Amino acid sequence: MAHAPIPEIIDGLPNICGWEEQVAEVTSGKAPVFLNDTNLRLDRINSCFSIALHMQQPLIPVGGNDIRTADLISNLDHMFRNQGTGDNHNATLPQDPQRLGGKVLRIDRDGAAAPGNNVPAGFDARIFTYGHRNVQGIAFRPGTGQPFASEHGPNHSDEVTPLAAGGNAGWDPQNRPGLTCPDNYCGYAGNASTMPMTDTVRFPNALRPSWTNNGVSQGMGPCTFLTGSQWRDWNGRLAVGIMGANRLVILQLDSAGMTTSAVNASIAAARYRSLVQGPDGNLYIATDGGEIWHVVPN
Repeated sequence: MAHAPIPEIIDGLPNICGWEEQVAEVTSGKAPVFLNDTNLRLDRINSCFSIALHMQQPLIPVGGNDIRTADLISNLDHMFRNQGTGDNHNATLPQDPQRLGGKVLRIDRDGAAAPGNNVPAGFDARIFTYGHRNVQGIAFRPGTGQPFASEHGPNHSDEVTPLAAGGNAGWDPQNRPGLTCPDNYCGYAGNASTMPMTDTVRFPNALRPSWTNNGVSQGMGPCTFLTGSQWRDWNGRLAVGIMGANRLVILQLDSAGMTTSAVNASIAAARYRSLVQGPDGNLYIATDGGEIWHVVPN
């Protein structure tokens, strides 16, 4: 299908958005919109990365080492197989009962819905919780196994939330009284009162956040629980990376999962991309700078 060329650079910046009509025109036809051939030696590639905007996601071949024919494990698999799903700049997606954006899923090893998800009637059975904006991390509390999610806020209120089967996290960025937004998407409009991260007016039974980063949005990232006597007073506390503020926050939780105190860890500043407690009991941190840190408590 013929279409007008799209400039690669506008005003010195990469042209990465704003061409929805042209994209829709091309993809509405039956002709391929991808290269049919490549000079890459696919038979020599064991793994690779796919890139959607700034999110780098691993592709892991299973059922064979040839990436041309093997099935793939990837966080983007649903996007590949369901190209009509939409993205996170979609006002109706978080509360939509059938589309999987803005959801936490709970599945078995075959990819089917795990028993006990307890979602409302009419929902995709794989959904564990819905009404999320941008979950960046999930960790399970030692002793209870309750999942906690760490999540980007819009222009306010990053959130850590204890999850419960069938729960609604309360994000609904649609037009509302006092806010009328382009494309019906109000995710960056208003404030914590007029466009709340957890809307308890629309959803009185919404999951309550444990911590809101003092009402600000700083790019909340991964989270993990610290366990073991080597962590002393921090044993059982939740570590949360705040990427935009380059800090690591340690949360103390009560029995209900609500935060009772928050302190910053005294370690070097960085964008913490992944937090994992290793078999040695120490904390391993992946940073945006391409480093893996080994953090030993003292």
